[in-house]
Amino acid sequence: MAQHLVVVAVFILLSMVSVTCSAQLVSFQSTRVDVVEGDGAVVLPVTCAGSLCSSLECTYTTEAITASSGSVDFVSSGSGTVSIGNGEDIVIQIVDDNVPENPETLRVELISCIDTASSSQVNIHDQGGELSAIVQILDDDVEKTSVGFSSSFFQTEEGDVIEVEIARSNFPTGISLPSVYNFQLTTSSATAGVDVKPSSGSVSMFANQTTARFSLTIEDDTLPEGPEAIVVELTRAYPSQYLAITSSKKTAVVSIAGNDDYEGVFAFAPGQISKSVFEEDGSVTFSIQRGGGAFGGATVNWQITGTTNPELDFVSKSGQVSFSNGQQIATLSIPVVDDDVEEGVETFILELVSTSAGRFNTTVSSNTKATIYISVSDNPHGTLRIDTSSPYIVDEDKDSGAISITVLRLFGTQGTVAAVLSAEDPNEDFDANNVPVVFEDGEETARVALVFTRDSIPEEEERFLLKLTSPFGGAVIDTSAPPVYITILASDDAYGVFSFKEGFTNVLVSEPTNYINATSNKMQLSLPVVRTGGAFGDIAVFFSVDAQHSHDITPSSGSVIMSEGKFAVNISVFVANDLVPELVENAIVTLDSVSGGATLAHTNTKANITIVANDDAIDFVSGYTQVVSEGDSIVLNIYRSGHAK
Repeated sequence: MAQHLVVVAVFILLSMVSVTCSAQLVSFQSTRVDVVEGDGAVVLPVTCAGSLCSSLECTYTTEAITASSGSVDFVSSGSGTVSIGNGEDIVIQIVDDNVPENPETLRVELISCIDTASSSQVNIHDQGGELSAIVQILDDDVEKTSVGFSSSFFQTEEGDVIEVEIARSNFPTGISLPSVYNFQLTTSSATAGVDVKPSSGSVSMFANQTTARFSLTIEDDTLPEGPEAIVVELTRAYPSQYLAITSSKKTAVVSIAGNDDYEGVFAFAPGQISKSVFEEDGSVTFSIQRGGGAFGGATVNWQITGTTNPELDFVSKSGQVSFSNGQQIATLSIPVVDDDVEEGVETFILELVSTSAGRFNTTVSSNTKATIYISVSDNPHGTLRIDTSSPYIVDEDKDSGAISITVLRLFGTQGTVAAVLSAEDPNEDFDANNVPVVFEDGEETARVALVFTRDSIPEEEERFLLKLTSPFGGAVIDTSAPPVYITILASDDAYGVFSFKEGFTNVLVSEPTNYINATSNKMQLSLPVVRTGGAFGDIAVFFSVDAQHSHDITPSSGSVIMSEGKFAVNISVFVANDLVPELVENAIVTLDSVSGGATLAHTNTKANITIVANDDAIDFVSGYTQVVSEGDSIVLNIYRSGHAK
């Protein structure tokens, strides 16, 4: 009987003791919650993850921090329970009074939980859950303080950093609190986060501050861009129960000046700095280019000046050329007056003088100044110039010894006229110079032969300026015509003929002895290359070893340079000792090509390198002596070592 009483006592004792049976993850959904006083209550959801959630009940406490409990700011007995299993949230009643107050806070903390199904204590600590939450009570009885940007417009340029200021008025008496302000950039013509950074952010004020600033960086790139703007917006002032963003101060515009020559850099296009024209052509045309950017329209003003009166030779001596938005090339066509007045060559300067936008490229004066030549006109006897429709080229090694030069007679063919054709600084390259050119009455074309010297002296390519001088019979020379040249090509092997030196096309060598290793045991062999004929230019000579022996002779290919004025250079190759028994071998080194206009000789461009048998390919037995008499026969034994080749 006593034994049964003990068992019952133990059972009752165990039933009365709370036993922790497992751990459970319990957490506040949010650790900081704002509530407006007029809302009357704040709801704090509690989340649970695990197998016991359906039967979990938790105890919580409330603690005043700056708020007052006991039905002053919030209603609380100091603690309470929440049934997680029944889907309950913690609800704290907030007292709505009419007293302007600063934000006030209280703390709510989960203390413990039990599993109602087993009446067991559940461990919720150290499980990673948030067991404490701060509630901030925001007053709605306070007159809101206005806030906004101090300035609504900022003028800046690339590379700058601007300071944007947010200002608020003073809080009402008795109110003092920190505040936070969010801003965001809105893309207008500039791009947020690309042209201006950062694209968003926040800035804080302490309770005793009424202004705060943040920086915006205007990115400096090299891309031509027109004027751009971006809008900065004040998107939030916190806490909003105490602050109101003034609508007129909610946004600010940042204006970025155009940059990197966005309107253009103007100059004459390449090849447009000099033009020759005849009166009969009617006009002269120039191209003007717009570098950099091409934003917006632009007008470029021009004028013509000269030693004579431009107004007599051009329909207008000044004017303008226009560029539309995006246009990069514009054509300027200036009408030329075709009169009946006999005139010589006239020279005028066309200058770009001003522009309505952008700037001129003034790196050199020719960018904005061009020369106009009006050729001789209204002469009944004609204007003489050398024909430039085809080049004049002489190959001394192939041509017959004379070249035909064509001379034209323009704008008049009356009477017999003549001039003298010559090559400037002819040296000894021409047998006949100062050749007369004669036009009979009515003739428009004359051809004369200019005789050149055919010698055997190696010479580089030469150019000679052709000139017409000493006009006769009333004709004039067109001095505005472009220069004309005779080109005499390089001749008589000016850059040399290359080959191996005589006597070095067959070379006998042996592999090096005293083998150390494959890298260090090589024998250098020099093969001299010679140049005959001319010695102009630095010439590269390229060579190669036949593929079968590329491992015996190294390098297997390469090149050497023969400097200008030199007539010999060595090709260095190496004969390798490979320890492989080999019979006699013949390797061939070939001169493959030469650079710079030089040529290879027809002979002696291959060198035959004979490598004697090596590494005991075959031999007699050494130290073997026999004594014989006349009439006897003997036997000689030959021993073959190494590989049986």
